[in-house]
Amino acid sequence: RSRRKKNRADYKLRLSAPERSATAALVTFTDDAGATAAGHATLRVFGVVVRKRPCRTTPAVDVRSLYVHRLPPALDPEGLEGELGAALGDDLRVRVWRDGRLDFPDRARLRCRTHDLALLAWRRLSQSKFAPDLSWTSTPPPSEASGE
Repeated sequence: RSRRKKNRADYKLRLSAPERSATAALVTFTDDAGATAAGHATLRVFGVVVRKRPCRTTPAVDVRSLYVHRLPPALDPEGLEGELGAALGDDLRVRVWRDGRLDFPDRARLRCRTHDLALLAWRRLSQSKFAPDLSWTSTPPPSEASGE
């Protein structure tokens, strides 16, 4: 004890900032029992581990938004509305608006009334030029150019 430096604590304090996981997974269950277990309220809060990363679980019926990332900076809201509208078709109407200064100019969030409409929009946009930049989360998909 006499060799011990003064003012040194008996413990180590490690500070870290919380990080959001970029991990997202779409899981299809073979039966309703598995889907019910994965959608349990405790897993929605604490999540599951996918490839050593924590992911919260969200039942598909609750997922009603999809994101288009890496939009060109010169694309104004009217131009984006026209391009998305052309890709979605005449029976799906799109309206673009900004919620405020916290919106990302290179990302658009498409909110749908139901998961089925979101899935339909996803399928149609998957056949368009927006396909490489579609995501169910606010985290962009890996860029083909970066080789991620």
